[in-house]
Amino acid sequence: MAAPVSLVAPHVAVRHLHFSYTLDGTPVFADFNWEVQRGETWAIVGPSGCGKTTLLYILAGLRRPDSGEVLIGGTPVPRPRASTGLILQDHGLLPWATVRENAGLGLRIGHFYRSKQARRGEPRPYPPDLPLHVADRWLERLGLASDAGKYPAQLSGGQRQRVAIARALALQPDLLLMDEPFNALDLATRTDLQELVAALQAELAITTILVTHSVEEAAFLGEQILLLNHPPNREPYIIANPGAGSPAHRASARYLDVCRRIETQLAATTPA
Repeated sequence: MAAPVSLVAPHVAVRHLHFSYTLDGTPVFADFNWEVQRGETWAIVGPSGCGKTTLLYILAGLRRPDSGEVLIGGTPVPRPRASTGLILQDHGLLPWATVRENAGLGLRIGHFYRSKQARRGEPRPYPPDLPLHVADRWLERLGLASDAGKYPAQLSGGQRQRVAIARALALQPDLLLMDEPFNALDLATRTDLQELVAALQAELAITTILVTHSVEEAAFLGEQILLLNHPPNREPYIIANPGAGSPAHRASARYLDVCRRIETQLAATTPA
């Protein structure tokens, strides 16, 4: 199903994207177009190797398209931007730094680069110059205040991911990108963090894009679900999922229907 035309300027716009890892290889994306409205939560699913993480890294400015462009807030993204938060599966925490130091890392970098200016016409790549107690407030909000002096090795997987979330949110992003952030966690912890992310998204209205292999996770968190296929991806296949993220959604008939639709589409993309 093609994306509907919107009269509202999108927060994220992918225009005629072409990307390939090799000059003579099959492109991952070929003339691919996609839009995300401000405040939406999207889940991206698809078979292994379909380009889910590649698309996320292009949005983050960590990979450059061969052609086409990515616009965030109407501005091209030639490199990472300060207002994009990125949360990875492996947390990305510094093992020699405490929880408080990890949560405040971006803020310390912001202090260091406070006088730096962006290139003309480009978004500022440096974190904002905010007080360190902003990170402390997020640690308290996420139930980590009593662990502020601990090191990552002393935390559970779920706690480490909470630190990564605190670090990202302390920078006051307008776009949050998450690459399979709960994949390595047990079911109970994973469910708890899914509900935490849903609650935070409802509270903060941050545009959120989540890459996941889990059909159930996509159906619970994604208000819109983008299904990618085996390369080359030319057109987005989108499933609308109203009610996603609400506490009652997991028990609803709509949730089960969306799970079935995702599974059916994924089965159709599997090579014979």
